[in-house]
Amino acid sequence: MPNGCQRAGWWMLILIPVILGCYYVLYAFFRESALFALVNNNSRYMTMTLGIVVVVSLFLICLSKEKTEDEMISALRMRTVTIIAYILFFSILVYLLYWSLDAGFRFGHSWDTIFFLLQALTWPLFFAPVLYIAIFKVMLWHSKKDERQ
Repeated sequence: MPNGCQRAGWWMLILIPVILGCYYVLYAFFRESALFALVNNNSRYMTMTLGIVVVVSLFLICLSKEKTEDEMISALRMRTVTIIAYILFFSILVYLLYWSLDAGFRFGHSWDTIFFLLQALTWPLFFAPVLYIAIFKVMLWHSKKDERQ
């Protein structure tokens, strides 16, 4: 994707907390309004929509090119993906070990442990782009700093 998609992703990611902050400030003052009654009745759709916007903005940031894309940046991207794969596999392993030890001391699986397992397997899907952006930007900053010296 072109570099403009990265800027659009950053703007989307910045505007979401601003919109939520404005919503909560307005909600504190105008709690009895018909608009907020409508939003409260459909709050799960609002939450789902905001979650989708966050995921789309993170992937726009992750998948778009830098202004100058060369072999060094491609190597940094590959190294970042490898680091994230190690981190996520290790964290999933820790979650599964915790879940199996926790479930092993009970006589059967309750809905709480099944929910915990599903949560443990799905949180890396949302955490991976954040890790990728952070690690890639730090590695890119270090490589540009080394080039200047």
